[in-house]
Amino acid sequence: MDFAILALLIMVPAVFVIALFWSQHYEIDESGNKRLKPVTTLFELNAMTGASNQKLLWMSIVIPFLYFLEFGFLAWWGSTPDYSAKGFVEFLRISSLPLGLLSLCLPLSLLVLRLHSTKQTAEQINITRVKNNADAFYAHRKAMIEYFALFPEKIHRRVDRSF
Repeated sequence: MDFAILALLIMVPAVFVIALFWSQHYEIDESGNKRLKPVTTLFELNAMTGASNQKLLWMSIVIPFLYFLEFGFLAWWGSTPDYSAKGFVEFLRISSLPLGLLSLCLPLSLLVLRLHSTKQTAEQINITRVKNNADAFYAHRKAMIEYFALFPEKIHRRVDRSF
């Protein structure tokens, strides 16, 4: 029984947040109807949009915060505020797990932001590669035109006649 309660305590906030974000994760088709995207697309990072538009970033902040509230509520249930030194030590003792869960917000969000910036950098490298290829083509074309402009118009009679 305790295992089932612990499993529920662990699963409920994550499932709730994923369901909440998924309910807002839709696209509009050609006829103007809203259609939910697959749930796996919640965990994808889009390099073309900003970090604040990434659902994974918001989940990495909200889920640890909900765990903090949930386990904090369980840890603080029945306790009364004591503003003495002993009360502060007791607060830290019973709040170590909830505060530890809350502290996961920062590293998880930084990880998501770093992965997003890495994906954006890879996209920028691809765009730069395409631009450099186009620039090289036009520079080569310009150099060839300038090179052929050095020669007189009629170089060889047989070649000139065939064209």
